[in-house]
Amino acid sequence: SYVNYLSILIDKTNWTSNTSSGENILPISQESFTINTTNWTGGTSSVWNLAGNWDNGIPTEDSNVIIPDTANDPIITSSLNTGNITLNSNANLIITGSITNKGLTTINSGATLISTGTLSGTVTYNRALTNGSQWYYMSSPVIDENYNNTWVTNNAIPSSTQDLDNRGISWYDNSSSDTDSDGASTADSATGFWRYMEEGTSSPFAVGRGYGIIRSGAGNISFTGTGIYNSDQTFLLTQGVNNFNLIGNPFTAFITLGTFYTTNSANIDTDFYFWNGSSYTTKTSGADSAYEIAPGQGFFVEATSAANVTFEIADASHQSSDTFQKSTNTRPEIILTASQENNERFARILYIDNTTKGYDAGYD
Repeated sequence: SYVNYLSILIDKTNWTSNTSSGENILPISQESFTINTTNWTGGTSSVWNLAGNWDNGIPTEDSNVIIPDTANDPIITSSLNTGNITLNSNANLIITGSITNKGLTTINSGATLISTGTLSGTVTYNRALTNGSQWYYMSSPVIDENYNNTWVTNNAIPSSTQDLDNRGISWYDNSSSDTDSDGASTADSATGFWRYMEEGTSSPFAVGRGYGIIRSGAGNISFTGTGIYNSDQTFLLTQGVNNFNLIGNPFTAFITLGTFYTTNSANIDTDFYFWNGSSYTTKTSGADSAYEIAPGQGFFVEATSAANVTFEIADASHQSSDTFQKSTNTRPEIILTASQENNERFARILYIDNTTKGYDAGYD
């Protein structure tokens, strides 16, 4: 049992010492810890506590639980203890009851965990980034994660080539634009509205805030915390030199762009800006109302007032296609692009019933 390992290992009477060469006492015992692994099949229904839905029995607190992508998603409605739980890509777990996890809950890219109940224990959310040395806009979908030197090292976050104290994680501050005050090329470089983590500092990931994050190579960005958000969450918008705010989906599930806009239409403009790795993809509240914003996806909105935006847990859902930093269109469109040196602007032309030659909010 997990709960017994620590007490056994720290009991000095269970250990012996030998001061001679280690080669003289090998091989050591090859007995290993044996943990039951059981895979969700959903062969009968969505009920967690039903043997017919597992390939090796109903999980206990000492089990390794693997949840793949299946037709029947598991639903936990009762209170129970579990061991390690791993959600594979495109898998989904719904919690309306209460889980006390004795091990680790791992949610991999494309998977979702929707909870209106309670999940206690350590949770890791992994987001696979396909390209290194490329910026992604992300938010943390777990509670109590910090970014610091350890987090930067574990996630292969590089240092700035211009200011070696800065790390490749930043947030957007519209109140003032930082300039290069000393004119040097390697220190105090201009960062504009971006505020970068400095070496040796530690800050919590703010719920609902988006962050610019870059890895030195392809791989996972991992967020590990004490749980996931199971209720409505808010983020305070600001208005400054400009009114743009980088926010992010705080749930380990998808939220619908149109629903999010309807909830917050009094405080944000109709346009949403998603970074695609080289430029912004603009989505509008009307034309793209069905677009699903991925777990941990960051995006820009323009504040029409300095007020909270609300992310509603009732809007959280599972989707079969992962939209993280991807653009999906459901209708034909024409994109006109004009570029000059490093500047680029574009316009989307869509053919939609009942729109006009004038400005149509949410569509133009």
